[in-house]
Amino acid sequence: MMFVRELGVGPVVVLLHGTPSPPQDLLPLATELARRYCVLVPDLPGYGQTAAVDELTVERYADAVAEMLAANGVTRVRAVAGFSSGAYIALDLVLRELVAADLVVSLGGLATFDDAARTFRRDVARAIRLDPSTITRDLDALMPTLMLSPAWRAAHPEDDARAASWLHLTSPHVVADELAALAEARDLRP
Repeated sequence: MMFVRELGVGPVVVLLHGTPSPPQDLLPLATELARRYCVLVPDLPGYGQTAAVDELTVERYADAVAEMLAANGVTRVRAVAGFSSGAYIALDLVLRELVAADLVVSLGGLATFDDAARTFRRDVARAIRLDPSTITRDLDALMPTLMLSPAWRAAHPEDDARAASWLHLTSPHVVADELAALAEARDLRP
């Protein structure tokens, strides 16, 4: 069962965190939106209070979100928004018609990866599976560069440490599975 925070009343807006990133980072936005909407902020599988899933694919994330919405009686949303890979999940959710949505909002999101990005994710997933300490030893330093724009990093240097900490929000196994799943994710561009 997926854990979900619910704020406000009105048409439903779903906010999906990235992988890895904390769902709590979306709460300031959720609080603002809750003035006019019922905002749902789930913990995606493997994060917070939601258990990890076996045989992870990006589609399984979207399926889990669809199941959470159905369990809450939601068949249509005003918007589904996602940060980073959460935006990919949001787009997949709507393109596969798992939920009807008026809007899909991408916050630093993506719809596909080029070959180099896919290879990088496969290689990192393999390295983590061989030696989980790779996360602490090698990847913490890369996270700010991978997850934050140069302009953001210049304006908010304190966020480098936060971005580095995101890899520790879940187990190395989940991080490796997510990277491998993203490397195999289908191209969602029209």
